[in-house]
Amino acid sequence: MFWGLYYTPPGAVYLYLNITGTIFLAGAFVCVVGGLYWRRSNVLGGYVAMLAGAAGAIIPFFFLDWDENVTGFAAFGLALCGLVVGSLLRRRSPAEARER
Repeated sequence: MFWGLYYTPPGAVYLYLNITGTIFLAGAFVCVVGGLYWRRSNVLGGYVAMLAGAAGAIIPFFFLDWDENVTGFAAFGLALCGLVVGSLLRRRSPAEARER
């Protein structure tokens, strides 16, 4: 705990942790919230959200030279769009709908 309070990591380490955290967290957060609170969400939407969130974190930062904050917002926005589009592309069967 002492080391964590008084050691400041160099900028490159913080940047690495920020980007890798955003790659996972954008898709995972949208999947969990969308899966809990939206009836029409499904597995395909979750996969598309994870892929779109990762692409939203990687492409703008490394290829478009956007700032880290803008990249994070883009990742969450693309993950949300991916969940909605992916879930609407595949409708659930009546048997799956009755299980809920």
